Amino acid sequence: MRLFKDQFLYFWQMIKVRFLSWLLLTCLFLLVAGGFMRNGRSANIMVFQGLGLAEIRAGIRDFPVSWFGYFFFPLMISLNIFKELWISRVMQLRGQQIKPSHFSWVNVILQLLLAAVYVLASNACLWLKDLLCGNSPLVLGPWQGGAAELHWMLIAWLGVSSLLLIQASCSELTPALGLIMPIVLLVSTSLTAWSCNPLNALMLSRWTSGAELFMFVWTLIWALLYVLVDSKHGWV
Repeated sequence: MRLFKDQFLYFWQMIKVRFLSWLLLTCLFLLVAGGFMRNGRSANIMVFQGLGLAEIRAGIRDFPVSWFGYFFFPLMISLNIFKELWISRVMQLRGQQIKPSHFSWVNVILQLLLAAVYVLASNACLWLKDLLCGNSPLVLGPWQGGAAELHWMLIAWLGVSSLLLIQASCSELTPALGLIMPIVLLVSTSLTAWSCNPLNALMLSRWTSGAELFMFVWTLIWALLYVLVDSKHGWV
């Protein structure tokens, strides 16, 4: 608990300006992408609908800018922050004989927390827009209204978390790769019709029953890979 508290304070001091700036930009972006006018459709549909697999196979190539922007902006908040955090704390951690794996797992928790705040704040903007404009509630499979919103937020949280973990893992090799790899995954997801792509769950048009479990497994795999890669810091 002491390690998490100390690390969180360091993390927040390093990221707060960038976090607040990008979160504000994201909310403004979502309001524009979701539409200001009363159109009867949930703002979530306007932002997260994307292209269905059938549309891709039919040759439609309409790039989902709002969908891409939503999942790209958290990467700009994080960037290479966890490597910077390691550099700023390594001497203190060595003196306290903290295991590198413990440091890495706390970083995983911080990434999950960052994703949670981002998803909650951004989806609150979309919910407020729907409320003020009297739009129809979101429908997601057997769920609608609040239940559908919660299920979608869970999927979005897992999606953002996995992209942050991918970024952090690849940044161990080079900071540029940490930004390029998630972008490549997002772009390829939006323009290809591979049905086994786990990021398909992040589009409402490709949502299927059990998407939450699929995204959980995908995120867990990347959490384990990140800890494995990041724990190689080590010291004598």
